[in-house]
Formats: sequence, C-alpha cells, structure tokens
Amino acid sequence: MKEAIYNRETLLEILHSKEATVKFCKLNGDLRIMRCTLKFDLFPEKVQSKLLAEETDVEQNSNDTITVFDLDEQDWRSFRIDRIIEVA
Repeated sequence: MKEAIYNRETLLEILHSKEATVKFCKLNGDLRIMRCTLKFDLFPEKVQSKLLAEETDVEQNSNDTITVFDLDEQDWRSFRIDRIIEVA
C-alpha cells in the first residue's frame, strides 16, 4: 500500500477548519480510519470547558505526529504524518 505525502501545515489547517477522515497505517501495521478534528466547535462541551479553563490550545509538539480529537472514541489520539494514506 503506497502512502501519500502530506504537508504538516496543510493537515493542521484542514483539521482546524472541519472534521476530517484520516486513513493511516498504525506502527503495528494495522490500517486505521479515524474521524477527527482540531476544530474547537466540534469538541464535546467538557473538552471545550477544559481547554478554556486552562487557557490553552491543543499543542503540537512533534513535527512527526499530529494530535487530534477522535470523534468516535471521544478522546485524544495521534498519528504519524509519514504513515497517512488518505485524508478526506
């Protein structure tokens, strides 16, 4: 399975603007399809409240990974940019 090459800044822009479906290969080789976002309005109220109380935004510390809010699991997850297959 050939993986596409995605630009970190473009991915962050997409994720901050809407819900996206990211298909990627996990480190163990499993295929994962995740509905996720970084758009504040799409976070559950308790997540919004916590971020507001801490007066912070979701930090992106690594150039290799992106941390997102998984809309199905209702929790934070991350994926490696170089393992992305498709973003829709």
